[in-house]
Order: sequence, then C-alpha cells, then structure tokens
Amino acid sequence: MNIEQYTMRWQSIFEQHQSSGLSIVGFCQAHKINVSTFYSWRKRIANKTLAVKLQHSPDELIGSDLTLTAFFCNCSKSGGIAE
Repeated sequence: MNIEQYTMRWQSIFEQHQSSGLSIVGFCQAHKINVSTFYSWRKRIANKTLAVKLQHSPDELIGSDLTLTAFFCNCSKSGGIAE
C-alpha cells in the first residue's frame, strides 16, 4: 500500500469513528487499533489538510466549512478538548 492508499484508509477510519459515537479509546479497542497510531494518523492528515487550505487565499477561506476543524479537534460542547 502506498501513502495515498494509507491516507484514504485512515480517512475512512476517522469517518467510521465519527459516526460510531464512541470515544477514541473505545473505538480503537473495538477495532483493535493502536490509540497512538490513531492519533498519529489524525495529526498527519490534519497537517496535510491545513497545508492545502493555506495555499488558498484568505477570501476563499472566509465562510468555509469548519467541519473539518471540528472533526480533527474533536472539541466538546463545553469548549474543552475531548479525547
């Protein structure tokens, strides 16, 4: 598998996690995924996504969908960082 295939695989895993309603630890345990590997790939993909977004002009980013940011930050409603 090349890096693009791994990236697509992990994006799919992150989508599955989001729709599962489980915590990261619970999801990883249920799917036999190393938690450190989960966080490592999440950071790697977030950094890659941010680099692509930064190539756009600020005018293009105004009003853009912040779902991706919330997805990778996984912020709780209380304003804190969830696991």
